[in-house]
Amino acid sequence: MASQIAEFKEQGVTELAALWFQNIDTSALCEEFHFNYLVPLPSSSASTRERGFSPADEVAKALRLRMQMQNSRVANVSVLRVLTRDTDVVDQASLPVGQRWLNLAEKISVRRNLNGRRVLLVDDIVTTGASLLEAARALERAGAIVVGFFCFAETLLRDQTDF
Repeated sequence: MASQIAEFKEQGVTELAALWFQNIDTSALCEEFHFNYLVPLPSSSASTRERGFSPADEVAKALRLRMQMQNSRVANVSVLRVLTRDTDVVDQASLPVGQRWLNLAEKISVRRNLNGRRVLLVDDIVTTGASLLEAARALERAGAIVVGFFCFAETLLRDQTDF
């Protein structure tokens, strides 16, 4: 799986996102959380330019497609790209665990009012949860109801002493 993730993120093999969801039953996700929007976490502008795409965006699109194939009641679920990251955020991958939280504090914002909209956050890989928590804070501040998050992979930390 690690080599597939590298192919996806670093070599732009975005069709892998759809393959990862082939055997996932999304019906419980749809029925239990009652959301209308998938909100992908934003990549940095530099990463998006370098890759030519946003990994979380691709995961959100593939998840939406899979949910629609399995459950006709989610036809109204859409991908909502409303999160932005400040330009002075350092790439999280280069930081020790403890600094990831500080790096993102108050650095993700929402472009519009989301009063009462029920959203599911989507990212590709979760490591510490700092990005997800900061995105949830920003969305809730904009009036959204964050029902949960979805990631297709988790990075297991070798050293948690900096946590």
